[in-house]
Amino acid sequence: MANNDKARQYAFDEIEKRRFLAIDKEASIREKELEELPELGRIDLEISAVGANLVKGILSGDLMLDHLEARMNELEEEKNRLRSKIKKTGNHDKIYLCPKCNDTGYFKNDLCSCTKELIKEYRKNEINRSSPLELSTFANFSLEYYSKEVYEKFNMSPRKNMTMVYETCIEFVNRFPNSDNLLMMGDAGLGKTHLALSIADALIKKGHHVIYCSASNIFKKVESEYFEDYKNSDTLDTLKAADILIIDDLGAEYINSFVVSTLYDIVNTRLVEKKSTIYTTNITKSPILESRYGEKVSSRLTGCCRLLFFYGDDIRIKNKG
Repeated sequence: MANNDKARQYAFDEIEKRRFLAIDKEASIREKELEELPELGRIDLEISAVGANLVKGILSGDLMLDHLEARMNELEEEKNRLRSKIKKTGNHDKIYLCPKCNDTGYFKNDLCSCTKELIKEYRKNEINRSSPLELSTFANFSLEYYSKEVYEKFNMSPRKNMTMVYETCIEFVNRFPNSDNLLMMGDAGLGKTHLALSIADALIKKGHHVIYCSASNIFKKVESEYFEDYKNSDTLDTLKAADILIIDDLGAEYINSFVVSTLYDIVNTRLVEKKSTIYTTNITKSPILESRYGEKVSSRLTGCCRLLFFYGDDIRIKNKG
């Protein structure tokens, strides 16, 4: 089954569950009302009978239906009057999770916004399925791994630099969705992925749609969809629409013209739509970035992102020790 079909199936399966829950809730409310006021049962039966006669009259071309419409209005008024007298057993108007479509999935001959949100959720979860989103948080990030010794090249110690980087990441979360884009640059094992995932963790807890993906995996997936199943490709649109997108380890992917054009599309679209994006890379020099991705991409990455430089000793080696 194509990914689009799977996403729609997931959405309508969820909506069907919601509708069954709403029907059960309605039945429960109805049962309690009838226990307290059996007269409601008689009114409903008469409403059904009058409704059936109205349909018959309309189908037969009978234009003298005013008396039936008037009786229907009387019955509805009587029903509402009786309901107002009994103890509050539940709100019939609020049994559905989505008040627009009443948990049918459609609104005004189109997919309801609730259905579109479920489709978006499925696509996001599919991309995030293999990501380590739950493994890294601000709480388990430690500055103790970074040396206090000043590096002459930077005129600053790794500890002090990472303190500022850490605070910038906290600020990113606090200011979201008005945050700057981030480009985290530095050698492997210095905490780029950890801090990017910590931002993701904090924003997910605030209810935002976050997509994390490794560059090598996501470009491979987009390319596969484009060339093998173009009509059902949706990953690229999902990446461009995410509240917050994290592309990890930029530079590790197999490079070709398709990857470059896809990256440009993602970077440029999200800049135009003012959607925050975080990129991490082991590339530490702008000329290398430009030689790999071209001037259009590299200028947008370095010119439209807040640059965070990571330096120091490989934390993963220290952890093993």
